Amino acid sequence: MFKNLFNRKSKYQAFWEWFEGFEEVMFNKLQGDRHDKPMFAVLDSHIREIHPELDFEFGFMPGKIELVVSANGVKAFFPEVQKLVDAAPEFDRWEITAFKQRLNQDHFDLDYGGIKLGYDDIFFQYDDSEDQLDIQLNIRNFEDNKLYQGAVFRLLDSLLGEQDVSYGIGQIDWEVLDEDEADSLIPFIQLRDLVDSRK
Repeated sequence: MFKNLFNRKSKYQAFWEWFEGFEEVMFNKLQGDRHDKPMFAVLDSHIREIHPELDFEFGFMPGKIELVVSANGVKAFFPEVQKLVDAAPEFDRWEITAFKQRLNQDHFDLDYGGIKLGYDDIFFQYDDSEDQLDIQLNIRNFEDNKLYQGAVFRLLDSLLGEQDVSYGIGQIDWEVLDEDEADSLIPFIQLRDLVDSRK
């Protein structure tokens, strides 16, 4: 009884054992179709067995795929991400990364559910009186809905990285950009240096 108790695998080890048996098939499928829905669905179901709020995304590079495990910016779930990634073995075809990382580039555009948006479309103002920055984002053609906010959060993650967004940014107010006021606002790209200066 006690032997079985101490030999019991953690859910993180169990996940990677499953992954090791499936990773070659998944790698080959995704090399042929980066948006292979059945592969996404299978991996999603296993990731959510670790915690239902965990998420993932892929990054593609020559001969390798990056699997990024994310908590979608929710700090309460960061330990689950870290424990899962820390338990990962080495893979020849895969790079396992905890949290969405910043891209370290000054221009980035995305198409998110049909919304085309980039760094150049966003300006901001801020209040740094608290431990975190409270910001007002002024967004070109912004519509106040979850899809638009999701697109902006993807840009925030690419600019700052998931952890810096969560720890460095407090309240976010959303506004439609008035083009006549753009010159008096701060370009979005400068938010990175501002957050870094406060670390």
